[in-house]
Amino acid sequence: MVIKIQKSYPSVKGTLDYNFRKVSSGTASVIGTCGMQKIEDAREIFGIYERRNIRTKNLSLQISINPNPEEEREQLTDEEAFDLAKELMARMGYGNQPFLVFKHQDIERTHYHIVSVRVNEKGRKINDSNEKRKLQKAMQKLADRYRFTIGNESEKKKEKKKPERKDTEQKPSDIRQRCLEKFYSILEYDTKTFGQFSAVAESKGLKLTDISEDRDGQPCITLQYQDLENNDIR
Repeated sequence: MVIKIQKSYPSVKGTLDYNFRKVSSGTASVIGTCGMQKIEDAREIFGIYERRNIRTKNLSLQISINPNPEEEREQLTDEEAFDLAKELMARMGYGNQPFLVFKHQDIERTHYHIVSVRVNEKGRKINDSNEKRKLQKAMQKLADRYRFTIGNESEKKKEKKKPERKDTEQKPSDIRQRCLEKFYSILEYDTKTFGQFSAVAESKGLKLTDISEDRDGQPCITLQYQDLENNDIR
């Protein structure tokens, strides 16, 4: 099993929207929540925490849980997956935070996403020092109980390469989705000019180019984007 802390963004909104779009498309579901009475309360609750933020730059927390599809004993029931998520959050210092656990079935390999916020109810950042080490220690403590073998990054890369060779159609959609997440995170900033907007975009690994032109005598605003991590232009 590979459990990984995903990249953090200035707001939980983009991460939450990404997961809820999966739910709307029928390829994901919410298997549990903490700190909220209804799933529909998530945006409001995270928004309250973010507005109380004192000086934390990146507020989103997303942890992915990836059971090995080739190991039958690693496959989790929804209850087990939610219990594992709760124990991970508690051992990493996020046990009192509101969070949701999403079950993703958009690819052959079922996996899970924990989505939360990095500041507490007073707007102060949760201590994230040695966060990866805390995660590894938590996995070591929980491995026997949840019947998994701890996977490493090299194993994860091998897993990624296999489906990419078989399904070349998946890579462009992944790039587009990543760019959309970056674009949504940029909208959280109060920029006044295209130059400012473009500078923020580039800091996120996304290069924007204004290629607007008149079409049929009407002004048309068009942006071309390039994922700087993959040198892929759209």
